[in-house]
Amino acid sequence: MGCGKREFARLLEGSFLGELSLSDWERLRAHLAACEGCRAEYDRQVLLQRAMRREPGPLPAESLERIGESVLARLGAVERGAKRSRRSWWWKAASVAAPAAALALLLVLVPREADRFQARSSGGAQVEGVRAFCIEGEGAGARVRSTTDFGSSGELRCRRSDTLQLSYSSGPAGAWLAVVSVPEGGEGGLLEYTGQTGEGQGVRIEASRVDEPLPYSTRLQARHAEGARVVVALFCERALSAEELEAAARAVAAGGEPGAGVRVARVARLVVE
Repeated sequence: MGCGKREFARLLEGSFLGELSLSDWERLRAHLAACEGCRAEYDRQVLLQRAMRREPGPLPAESLERIGESVLARLGAVERGAKRSRRSWWWKAASVAAPAAALALLLVLVPREADRFQARSSGGAQVEGVRAFCIEGEGAGARVRSTTDFGSSGELRCRRSDTLQLSYSSGPAGAWLAVVSVPEGGEGGLLEYTGQTGEGQGVRIEASRVDEPLPYSTRLQARHAEGARVVVALFCERALSAEELEAAARAVAAGGEPGAGVRVARVARLVVE
């Protein structure tokens, strides 16, 4: 890792494999908030993971091969037990069968507290996207039930008793982000997840961030009935009015274009059981 500390290299490896306890996630997240080198390494590995899954969005200037070599070089110096070689870790992390979004779990302990998490620069990354997490339980007993990236072919399956948490990655220019959902099939009202300001719907996001958690989380049982919904994330040049947001979201959910003012649109499927 960036600071060369073996203990945090071990925690980072565990985050790839989905093998960390909640207390270890807390330790790793606190370290990332304070260590610039480790934050940069974490950001590079998030981008590498997305490239392996062929998700939309540009990569940084380095080629995929160079990023992979960097990851292996940094983690190769860490002592490992006989049961887990560098090669076995690498292929487990790269496998489609591995926990696809284990890296992002350390970002989903909610509600977000400003003194426990610091915004992280992506070091020049230009990926715009949204990641969603379904969280079961609270406090020390909380765990991530499922996760998906908007724009991917996966879906997020949650129980009504769960909590929905979102994080975003943004390009260098910054934007407004609005996230809403409509029932699959289009019939029914919108549910929004990003709130509104005096300027309109959505939240102003910071430029050049990777997996930055939104300050809100949503208790599904408060508003969500069982069934499938299409969740639409819109990166906008400005805050949209309620009417503009509804028109854009319904158009995207139906497979159309969002219209003027929307720079990037991403879609995910949410199934509430």
